[in-house]
Amino acid sequence: MAIAYLNEGAVSLAAANWSDATGFANAATLVISSGSQTITTSLDQSGLSGGIDTLDILPGFTGRIGGAGYGSLKVDADEGGSTHRIIYNAGGGSLYLQAGGDNTLITNFWMSSLGSCYLTGGTFTNVVLGQGSLSVDSSTVLTDPVFDGGAAVVQAGTAATSLTVRGGSHVWNRGATTINVYGRGRLNIDCGGTAITTLNILSSEAEVVLSSSGTITTVNNWGRLLADKISRAITISTYNSGPAGFLADSPSYLTRSAIGRLGAKNI
Repeated sequence: MAIAYLNEGAVSLAAANWSDATGFANAATLVISSGSQTITTSLDQSGLSGGIDTLDILPGFTGRIGGAGYGSLKVDADEGGSTHRIIYNAGGGSLYLQAGGDNTLITNFWMSSLGSCYLTGGTFTNVVLGQGSLSVDSSTVLTDPVFDGGAAVVQAGTAATSLTVRGGSHVWNRGATTINVYGRGRLNIDCGGTAITTLNILSSEAEVVLSSSGTITTVNNWGRLLADKISRAITISTYNSGPAGFLADSPSYLTRSAIGRLGAKNI
């Protein structure tokens, strides 16, 4: 479909405010390119029988979309073309976003913004955070998020299949099958009694602060694992340490059932 642009200064996402006089439609390709206004109405676009293909929010936009008293932009991005994405690259402001529609699914959400984004429900299969502040509530499902930078706070909720951290500083309050922390990434895991299958700390500069979790089946540590201030007893079934691996322990609360050594690694 042809690209449709939101009219300059529009405070509603209604059809009349788009360059094609349609806006949100099945397989639509949409762009919000500029403006500093607060968009407050026609935010619920979940009535589509399918979903849009793409919505790109570009650096020229510094306003707000949704928020307290207005609700979230609610839409599926999973139909038409092969992209199925929402990009939030705004130069400032904020976005409240919920996956809502026939599948309650946004396949790809990519954020590298000077603004703040709040995910408020539905399923986001692939989330990539490069810059900015991301908040994820307990009703939002993240399948395989990647945090390359910025700051994310993810509330307790459905466990992820995988979490990848390559940069920035983040708080993770839910479980995951596999967590990989690379580079200079910093992650605070505070997920109560929820289990984690594998925690990989994959460079000498990567750091994980372990505040709480259920059993962690395997830890492979080439970096820094700070567990000296944990708030509940945690069992690590197998703990493997690389040559530069550092563990700040809490002997009264942290149990390592099996201990092994790893070769050098620096990713």
